[in-house]
Amino acid sequence: MALKYRPWREGDEAELLQIWGDPEGQQNGWYRQTLGPNNDGGNGARWKRCIVATDQGIPVAAGMVMEQELHGSRLSAYLEVARDHRRQGVGATLLTMLRHEAGQAPSGVRELTGKVDAGTSGAGFAQAVGAATVQTSRLIQIDPGVLSLPRFQKTDDQADEEAGSDVVQDLATGSVELTDVVGRWYQAVHQDWSPTGQLSPGTVQSYFLADATGAQGAIVLRAEPESAFGGAAKPSKRGRIRAFAVSYGQHALTDTPDDPAADVFVGWEPQLAADDAAAAVRDLVSLLAYQHPVVLEVDSSMLPLTDLVEPLLVAGKARGVGDETRIVVL
Repeated sequence: MALKYRPWREGDEAELLQIWGDPEGQQNGWYRQTLGPNNDGGNGARWKRCIVATDQGIPVAAGMVMEQELHGSRLSAYLEVARDHRRQGVGATLLTMLRHEAGQAPSGVRELTGKVDAGTSGAGFAQAVGAATVQTSRLIQIDPGVLSLPRFQKTDDQADEEAGSDVVQDLATGSVELTDVVGRWYQAVHQDWSPTGQLSPGTVQSYFLADATGAQGAIVLRAEPESAFGGAAKPSKRGRIRAFAVSYGQHALTDTPDDPAADVFVGWEPQLAADDAAAAVRDLVSLLAYQHPVVLEVDSSMLPLTDLVEPLLVAGKARGVGDETRIVVL
Protein backbone atom coordinates (compact mmCIF):
# COMPACT_ATOMS: atom_id res chain seq x y z
CA MET A 1 0.00 0.00 0.00
CA ALA A 2 1.55 3.28 -1.16
CA LEU A 3 -0.54 6.12 0.21
CA LYS A 4 -0.07 9.74 -0.74
CA TYR A 5 -1.02 12.72 1.41
CA ARG A 6 -2.21 16.07 0.11
CA PRO A 7 -4.41 19.05 1.09
CA TRP A 8 -8.18 18.80 0.77
CA ARG A 9 -9.61 19.24 -2.74
CA GLU A 10 -13.06 19.91 -4.09
CA GLY A 11 -14.94 16.64 -4.49
CA ASP A 12 -13.16 14.85 -1.62
CA GLU A 13 -16.23 14.97 0.60
CA ALA A 14 -18.43 12.94 -1.74
CA GLU A 15 -15.75 10.30 -2.32
CA LEU A 16 -14.89 9.94 1.35
CA LEU A 17 -18.50 9.68 2.49
CA GLN A 18 -19.10 6.96 -0.07
CA ILE A 19 -16.12 4.96 1.18
CA TRP A 20 -16.65 5.64 4.89
CA GLY A 21 -20.38 4.88 4.95
CA ASP A 22 -22.57 5.92 7.87
CA PRO A 23 -20.89 7.62 10.85
CA GLU A 24 -20.17 5.39 13.86
CA GLY A 25 -21.50 7.91 16.34
CA GLN A 26 -22.70 11.46 16.93
CA GLN A 27 -19.20 12.90 17.05
CA ASN A 28 -18.24 11.32 13.72
CA GLY A 29 -21.31 12.83 12.12
CA TRP A 30 -20.59 16.28 13.52
CA TYR A 31 -16.86 16.37 12.83
CA ARG A 32 -17.27 15.24 9.22
CA GLN A 33 -18.87 18.62 8.61
CA THR A 34 -15.65 20.36 9.65
CA LEU A 35 -13.59 18.74 6.89
CA GLY A 36 -12.93 21.11 4.02
CA PRO A 37 -10.41 23.38 2.32
CA ASN A 38 -7.54 24.97 4.23
CA ASN A 39 -8.29 28.38 5.68
CA ASP A 40 -5.83 31.01 6.88
CA GLY A 41 -8.40 32.63 9.16
CA GLY A 42 -9.54 36.21 9.37
CA ASN A 43 -12.83 37.90 8.45
CA GLY A 44 -14.72 35.74 10.91
CA ALA A 45 -13.24 32.45 9.66
CA ARG A 46 -11.06 30.15 11.76
CA TRP A 47 -7.62 28.95 10.76
CA LYS A 48 -7.83 25.35 9.54
CA ARG A 49 -5.72 22.70 7.83
CA CYS A 50 -7.14 19.54 6.29
CA ILE A 51 -5.08 16.61 4.94
CA VAL A 52 -6.36 13.76 2.76
CA ALA A 53 -4.74 10.34 2.31
CA THR A 54 -5.24 8.71 -1.09
CA ASP A 55 -4.71 5.13 -2.25
CA GLN A 56 -4.12 4.98 -6.01
CA GLY A 57 -5.64 8.44 -6.27
CA ILE A 58 -8.80 7.57 -4.28
CA PRO A 59 -9.35 9.39 -0.96
CA VAL A 60 -9.49 6.89 1.92
CA ALA A 61 -8.74 9.00 5.01
CA ALA A 62 -8.72 12.62 6.15
CA GLY A 63 -7.63 14.67 9.13
CA MET A 64 -8.40 18.21 10.24
CA VAL A 65 -7.00 20.67 12.76
CA MET A 66 -8.45 24.12 13.41
CA GLU A 67 -8.60 26.93 15.93
CA GLN A 68 -11.56 27.14 18.30
CA GLU A 69 -13.52 30.19 19.37
CA LEU A 70 -14.95 29.17 22.74
CA HIS A 71 -12.07 26.94 23.85
CA GLY A 72 -9.11 28.76 22.42
CA SER A 73 -6.56 27.10 24.72
CA ARG A 74 -6.49 24.04 22.42
CA LEU A 75 -6.89 23.31 18.72
CA SER A 76 -9.71 21.04 17.61
CA ALA A 77 -8.63 17.92 15.69
CA TYR A 78 -10.37 15.05 13.92
CA LEU A 79 -9.33 12.19 11.69
CA GLU A 80 -11.09 9.24 10.09
CA VAL A 81 -9.79 6.28 8.12
CA ALA A 82 -11.70 3.87 5.86
CA ARG A 83 -12.37 0.54 7.58
CA ASP A 84 -10.18 -1.50 5.21
CA HIS A 85 -7.23 0.86 5.78
CA ARG A 86 -7.26 0.87 9.58
CA ARG A 87 -4.53 -0.63 11.80
CA GLN A 88 -1.96 0.11 9.11
CA GLY A 89 -0.51 3.33 10.52
CA VAL A 90 -2.62 5.71 8.43
CA GLY A 91 -4.26 7.35 11.45
CA ALA A 92 -0.96 7.72 13.29
CA THR A 93 0.62 9.31 10.20
CA LEU A 94 -2.25 11.75 9.85
CA LEU A 95 -2.01 12.66 13.53
CA THR A 96 1.71 13.35 13.19
CA MET A 97 1.03 15.57 10.18
CA LEU A 98 -1.75 17.42 12.00
CA ARG A 99 0.59 18.09 14.92
CA HIS A 100 3.10 19.51 12.48
CA GLU A 101 0.44 21.74 10.92
CA ALA A 102 -0.59 22.88 14.39
CA GLY A 103 2.83 24.44 14.74
CA GLN A 104 1.75 27.02 12.17
CA ALA A 105 -1.48 28.09 13.90
CA PRO A 106 -1.42 31.90 14.15
CA SER A 107 -2.85 31.84 17.69
CA GLY A 108 0.32 30.15 18.96
CA VAL A 109 -1.79 27.33 20.45
CA ARG A 110 -0.29 23.89 19.78
CA GLU A 111 -2.14 21.31 21.89
CA LEU A 112 -4.81 19.24 20.13
CA THR A 113 -8.15 18.09 21.51
CA GLY A 114 -10.91 15.96 20.07
CA LYS A 115 -14.18 14.25 20.96
CA VAL A 116 -14.88 10.53 20.53
CA ASP A 117 -17.91 8.38 21.27
CA ALA A 118 -17.30 5.52 23.69
CA GLY A 119 -17.08 2.12 22.03
CA THR A 120 -16.21 3.44 18.56
CA SER A 121 -13.04 2.99 16.53
CA GLY A 122 -12.24 6.63 17.33
CA ALA A 123 -12.19 5.84 21.04
CA GLY A 124 -9.97 2.82 20.32
CA PHE A 125 -7.57 4.95 18.32
CA ALA A 126 -7.41 7.60 21.04
CA GLN A 127 -6.50 4.92 23.57
CA ALA A 128 -3.89 3.39 21.24
CA VAL A 129 -2.06 6.70 20.80
CA GLY A 130 -2.15 7.44 24.53
CA ALA A 131 -4.63 10.30 24.38
CA ALA A 132 -5.66 11.49 27.85
CA THR A 133 -9.38 11.76 28.62
CA VAL A 134 -9.96 15.12 30.31
CA GLN A 135 -13.76 15.04 30.45
CA THR A 136 -16.76 12.82 29.78
CA SER A 137 -20.19 13.96 28.67
CA ARG A 138 -23.48 12.05 28.78
CA LEU A 139 -27.05 12.70 27.72
CA ILE A 140 -29.40 11.69 30.53
CA GLN A 141 -33.16 11.33 30.14
CA ILE A 142 -35.31 11.88 33.24
CA ASP A 143 -38.91 10.80 33.00
CA PRO A 144 -41.87 12.56 34.65
CA GLY A 145 -42.49 12.31 38.36
CA VAL A 146 -39.24 10.71 39.50
CA LEU A 147 -38.35 13.77 41.57
CA SER A 148 -40.70 15.21 44.17
CA LEU A 149 -41.71 18.81 43.64
CA PRO A 150 -40.19 21.49 45.88
CA ARG A 151 -42.41 23.26 48.40
CA PHE A 152 -42.30 27.03 48.09
CA GLN A 153 -43.38 29.43 50.78
CA LYS A 154 -46.09 31.91 49.94
CA THR A 155 -46.33 35.45 51.18
CA ASP A 156 -49.29 36.75 53.14
CA ASP A 157 -50.79 38.41 50.04
CA GLN A 158 -50.47 35.31 47.81
CA ALA A 159 -53.01 32.58 47.15
CA ASP A 160 -51.85 28.97 47.55
CA GLU A 161 -51.48 28.48 43.80
CA GLU A 162 -49.24 31.55 43.62
CA ALA A 163 -46.62 30.13 45.99
CA GLY A 164 -43.25 30.20 44.29
CA SER A 165 -44.24 32.74 41.65
CA ASP A 166 -41.56 35.10 42.98
CA VAL A 167 -38.78 32.55 42.60
CA VAL A 168 -39.74 30.48 39.51
CA GLN A 169 -40.03 32.69 36.45
CA ASP A 170 -39.95 32.61 32.68
CA LEU A 171 -37.18 34.75 31.26
CA ALA A 172 -36.55 35.90 27.70
CA THR A 173 -33.50 34.26 26.13
CA GLY A 174 -32.30 37.73 25.16
CA SER A 175 -32.26 38.83 28.79
CA VAL A 176 -29.08 40.57 29.93
CA GLU A 177 -29.42 38.89 33.33
CA LEU A 178 -29.69 35.41 31.79
CA THR A 179 -26.83 36.05 29.36
CA ASP A 180 -24.59 37.10 32.24
CA VAL A 181 -25.19 34.01 34.40
CA VAL A 182 -24.95 31.58 31.46
CA GLY A 183 -21.60 33.06 30.44
CA ARG A 184 -20.12 32.99 33.93
CA TRP A 185 -21.43 29.46 34.51
CA TYR A 186 -19.89 28.17 31.27
CA GLN A 187 -16.55 29.72 32.13
CA ALA A 188 -16.63 28.21 35.63
CA VAL A 189 -17.45 24.61 34.69
CA HIS A 190 -14.71 24.56 32.02
CA GLN A 191 -12.05 26.48 33.93
CA ASP A 192 -10.07 23.49 35.21
CA TRP A 193 -9.95 21.44 32.01
CA SER A 194 -10.67 23.65 28.97
CA PRO A 195 -10.50 27.35 29.88
CA THR A 196 -12.54 29.75 27.77
CA GLY A 197 -11.43 33.07 29.18
CA GLN A 198 -14.06 35.75 29.65
CA LEU A 199 -16.96 35.35 27.23
CA SER A 200 -18.61 38.44 25.76
CA PRO A 201 -22.41 38.76 25.87
CA GLY A 202 -22.46 38.47 22.08
CA THR A 203 -20.55 35.18 22.19
CA VAL A 204 -22.86 33.76 24.87
CA GLN A 205 -25.90 34.75 22.86
CA SER A 206 -24.61 33.33 19.57
CA TYR A 207 -23.64 29.96 21.06
CA PHE A 208 -26.42 29.34 23.58
CA LEU A 209 -29.36 31.74 23.49
CA ALA A 210 -29.95 33.28 20.06
CA ASP A 211 -32.78 32.07 17.82
CA ALA A 212 -30.23 30.39 15.54
CA THR A 213 -29.22 28.03 18.39
CA GLY A 214 -32.77 26.68 18.58
CA ALA A 215 -33.36 28.19 22.04
CA GLN A 216 -37.11 28.41 22.57
CA GLY A 217 -37.42 29.70 26.11
CA ALA A 218 -35.87 29.89 29.55
CA ILE A 219 -36.93 29.35 33.15
CA VAL A 220 -34.98 30.57 36.16
CA LEU A 221 -35.09 29.69 39.85
CA ARG A 222 -34.39 32.73 42.00
CA ALA A 223 -33.49 33.33 45.61
CA GLU A 224 -36.28 34.77 47.74
CA PRO A 225 -37.05 38.41 46.89
CA GLU A 226 -35.13 40.94 48.93
CA SER A 227 -36.11 44.23 50.51
CA ALA A 228 -34.06 47.31 49.82
CA PHE A 229 -34.94 48.52 53.32
CA GLY A 230 -34.39 45.35 55.33
CA GLY A 231 -36.42 44.08 58.23
CA ALA A 232 -40.05 43.26 57.62
CA ALA A 233 -40.42 45.74 54.77
CA LYS A 234 -42.11 44.36 51.67
CA PRO A 235 -39.57 42.94 49.15
CA SER A 236 -38.75 45.52 46.52
CA LYS A 237 -36.39 43.67 44.20
CA ARG A 238 -36.10 40.22 42.71
CA GLY A 239 -33.76 37.66 44.20
CA ARG A 240 -30.74 36.74 42.13
CA ILE A 241 -30.81 33.74 39.82
CA ARG A 242 -29.78 30.47 41.51
CA ALA A 243 -30.31 28.11 38.54
CA PHE A 244 -31.48 28.38 34.94
CA ALA A 245 -32.82 26.12 32.21
CA VAL A 246 -32.98 26.81 28.47
CA SER A 247 -35.19 24.65 26.26
CA TYR A 248 -34.28 23.76 22.67
CA GLY A 249 -37.42 21.80 21.81
CA GLN A 250 -37.66 18.06 21.23
CA HIS A 251 -34.40 16.16 21.65
CA ALA A 252 -33.35 14.17 18.58
CA LEU A 253 -32.49 11.09 20.69
CA THR A 254 -35.61 10.95 22.84
CA ASP A 255 -36.72 7.34 23.37
CA THR A 256 -40.32 8.19 24.35
CA PRO A 257 -41.98 8.97 21.00
CA ASP A 258 -45.45 9.29 22.51
CA ASP A 259 -44.18 11.98 24.88
CA PRO A 260 -40.95 13.34 23.35
CA ALA A 261 -38.33 14.55 25.79
CA ALA A 262 -37.30 18.18 25.66
CA ASP A 263 -33.65 19.09 25.08
CA VAL A 264 -32.84 21.24 28.13
CA PHE A 265 -29.64 23.03 29.09
CA VAL A 266 -29.38 23.42 32.89
CA GLY A 267 -26.88 25.50 34.85
CA TRP A 268 -26.53 27.48 38.09
CA GLU A 269 -25.03 30.61 39.58
CA PRO A 270 -21.33 29.64 39.86
CA GLN A 271 -20.83 31.67 43.06
CA LEU A 272 -23.32 29.55 45.01
CA ALA A 273 -22.04 27.24 47.73
CA ALA A 274 -21.97 23.60 46.64
CA ASP A 275 -25.00 22.56 48.72
CA ASP A 276 -27.03 25.56 47.57
CA ALA A 277 -26.18 24.87 43.91
CA ALA A 278 -27.16 21.22 44.32
CA ALA A 279 -30.49 22.17 45.93
CA ALA A 280 -31.25 24.75 43.24
CA VAL A 281 -30.49 22.30 40.43
CA ARG A 282 -32.60 19.58 42.01
CA ASP A 283 -35.58 21.89 42.51
CA LEU A 284 -35.41 23.24 38.97
CA VAL A 285 -35.02 19.83 37.32
CA SER A 286 -37.94 18.46 39.36
CA LEU A 287 -40.11 21.26 37.97
CA LEU A 288 -38.91 20.67 34.41
CA ALA A 289 -39.57 16.92 34.58
CA TYR A 290 -42.82 17.11 36.54
CA GLN A 291 -45.13 16.32 33.61
CA HIS A 292 -42.85 15.59 30.64
CA PRO A 293 -39.45 13.92 30.15
CA VAL A 294 -36.31 15.97 29.67
CA VAL A 295 -32.85 15.18 28.30
CA LEU A 296 -29.91 16.89 30.03
CA GLU A 297 -26.29 17.05 28.93
CA VAL A 298 -24.19 16.15 31.98
CA ASP A 299 -20.42 16.63 31.91
CA SER A 300 -18.26 15.14 34.63
CA SER A 301 -17.26 18.67 35.71
CA MET A 302 -20.90 19.61 36.42
CA LEU A 303 -20.98 18.28 39.99
CA PRO A 304 -24.47 19.49 41.02
CA LEU A 305 -25.90 17.70 37.97
CA THR A 306 -23.80 14.55 38.33
CA ASP A 307 -24.74 14.33 42.02
CA LEU A 308 -28.40 14.57 41.02
CA VAL A 309 -28.45 12.03 38.18
CA GLU A 310 -26.14 9.32 39.53
CA PRO A 311 -28.59 8.04 42.18
CA LEU A 312 -31.40 8.21 39.63
CA LEU A 313 -29.37 6.11 37.18
CA VAL A 314 -28.60 3.53 39.84
CA ALA A 315 -32.27 3.35 40.81
CA GLY A 316 -33.38 3.04 37.19
CA LYS A 317 -35.23 6.35 37.36
CA ALA A 318 -33.06 7.95 34.67
CA ARG A 319 -31.10 6.52 31.76
CA GLY A 320 -28.46 7.46 29.26
CA VAL A 321 -29.44 8.12 25.66
CA GLY A 322 -26.91 7.94 22.88
CA ASP A 323 -23.22 7.30 23.50
CA GLU A 324 -20.99 8.72 26.19
CA THR A 325 -18.65 11.32 24.72
CA ARG A 326 -15.01 11.52 25.77
CA ILE A 327 -13.01 14.70 25.35
CA VAL A 328 -9.37 13.76 24.80
CA VAL A 329 -6.05 15.57 24.45
CA LEU A 330 -4.13 14.11 21.52
